[in-house]
Amino acid sequence: MSLGKRAYDLLRAYVGQQLERIESVFERDARSELDDYLNPETRPVQEVPKPAPAPEQNMTAATAARILNLGANATLEDLHREYKRLSERSLPANFPEGSEERKKAAIVHLRVQEAYEILLPVMDSRLRRFQNLDLD
Repeated sequence: MSLGKRAYDLLRAYVGQQLERIESVFERDARSELDDYLNPETRPVQEVPKPAPAPEQNMTAATAARILNLGANATLEDLHREYKRLSERSLPANFPEGSEERKKAAIVHLRVQEAYEILLPVMDSRLRRFQNLDLD
């Protein structure tokens, strides 16, 4: 087996594994939300409707941290390192046009990008300061 074929097979397996891991994160969140709804003791008496979040802000910071494999004590450098690692390995351009692996890689890449965009303002104090800056 050629080295290129072996590398391609490893990359395909990696993307498939990451897609399964990310889907399980969302499945766990959905299950806990359903359990909270079905258990009336833990449900609040009066729920206030929340405004719909922006499309890229559907996930919470905790979900985003799980997608990027970040622990509770993760630093900004850890965030950058994990994002770069997952993003490079899940680039759809690494797979043949129209293949199933390319579709999976696109999903993984999108989820990783969303998670990074959610966690970056949370972890980077400089970015928070500039976002709160009012300009005339």
